[in-house]
Amino acid sequence: MKKSSIFFFYLCLGSLFFACQKEIIIDLPKEQKLVVLSNITPDSTLKASISVSTKLNDSLAFVYPEDLKVQLFKDDVFLETLRLEPANGYYALTPYYLAQNEIEANAAYSLRIEDSRYPKVKADATIPPPIPITSWKVMNRRVNRDTAYGGWEEVNLATELRFPVSTDEDQYFHITAWRDIISYEVIYRDTVVFDSWREELDLFPKENLHLTPLSHELGFLLNGKDVAESEAILEFELNFFHDPFYEYRSPVYFVLRHVSKDYYLFHKSISRQDQSNYREKQLFENPIFIHNNIEGGLGNFGAYHTTIGSLFW
Repeated sequence: MKKSSIFFFYLCLGSLFFACQKEIIIDLPKEQKLVVLSNITPDSTLKASISVSTKLNDSLAFVYPEDLKVQLFKDDVFLETLRLEPANGYYALTPYYLAQNEIEANAAYSLRIEDSRYPKVKADATIPPPIPITSWKVMNRRVNRDTAYGGWEEVNLATELRFPVSTDEDQYFHITAWRDIISYEVIYRDTVVFDSWREELDLFPKENLHLTPLSHELGFLLNGKDVAESEAILEFELNFFHDPFYEYRSPVYFVLRHVSKDYYLFHKSISRQDQSNYREKQLFENPIFIHNNIEGGLGNFGAYHTTIGSLFW
């Protein structure tokens, strides 16, 4: 009886594997497309990374064509042909295409690429207007000196950020923070060497407020529709270390980007896909597709307008 039960158990277990098998034929696209990644913002020049999509059965090495004719239009009027900046192994690990004219606010821009090897590409982006920061202030400040690390100070700032949000139109935001570190060192007698660099800071929201954390970049995304009032009130904590003996007490900067809808949807879809990769039941969830606004190709052509607020702590 016992042997019969064991045999029946393995028979049922084996039937689960064989009964659930189903042959699925996937028609993979054979046509290669151009992948365009670029953002525009006022008072800067357009920089576009352009590569070629790869097939699943091909090598994962990216191909960056260096002989494309990439044209930039402003308000549907031809502006210029972008020039190629080759990779130099240090400042630019991959080649990219660069414009000469600075981007202007309140203008619509379009990228167009025509090449016999790939489908025609067209991408449009309009820079949204700047959004002022109403106030950014410190609600609470804690400084703990850690003698175990030579007197470094661990700084914790509880801050409140306010900025207006329209109730009549769609608005999207990307929120980040950073600080400039200016250090000095006495080398010999009265010889002082200065050094400076930028440190990106992690933000810890006190309340969620429908913020979308970014996994591939720092900061959070916010949809203006998720703000109940005409003014967004967000509370964040910032943590960083400060060396009082060799660093100037420089301000902390808060960056409020008013971004285009395509910028928002593109970065949100990447973060959602990254987060789903860590969930145990991801195989049973609906697929998450990366947002694409490149007509005839893949990628994203986004736009944003930046407002920066400083805070002395």
